[in-house]
Amino acid sequence: MQAEFSLPRLLFAYYVMINVTAYIVYFADKYKAQRRMWRVSENALLGLAIAGGAFGGYAAMRIYHHKTRHKKFTVTVPLFVVLHLCIMIFLMGRFSGTW
Repeated sequence: MQAEFSLPRLLFAYYVMINVTAYIVYFADKYKAQRRMWRVSENALLGLAIAGGAFGGYAAMRIYHHKTRHKKFTVTVPLFVVLHLCIMIFLMGRFSGTW
């Protein structure tokens, strides 16, 4: 049996992977911050969020209280969550019935 790789399935897999990655990277940055180690750059963290990992990044921010004092993160990451939610809703409507 051959696996079918439709665009909706690939997009779903991408969103899962980028959000898991973002969650882990945000957690790792918090871990390193507590130990005064080399850190992940803010641009890399925000880049993950805008690339689709906003849900994972936001979850890690809330769970680990990471970057919650920085307006750059408390404003932009939730905005990226809304943006990607809109993108997902659009794509679900666009590709409905093709899963």
